[in-house]
Amino acid sequence: DSPADKVLSKDDEILSVNGINLHNNLEYFLKDKEKAALTIRRWGKVIERNIESDGKNYFKKYSIQKKSIASEFEKSGFKSWMNQ
Repeated sequence: DSPADKVLSKDDEILSVNGINLHNNLEYFLKDKEKAALTIRRWGKVIERNIESDGKNYFKKYSIQKKSIASEFEKSGFKSWMNQ
């Protein structure tokens, strides 16, 4: 189990980290932090929870690269992924 599994519930919405509003940048605000205070909306109520890193990475990193030679299907998928 990750540290988040001990603190968060399935439908929680993380509003801020250490008092800073996120605007969809959770990874940026948690990067290189051992501890963080999370403000969470859970079932319509705003609550505070503390989380402590265990130093492990629980998420795979993916990247999208444009192929120099691609089929029309691949080109279409790439454009869709990149919101073009």
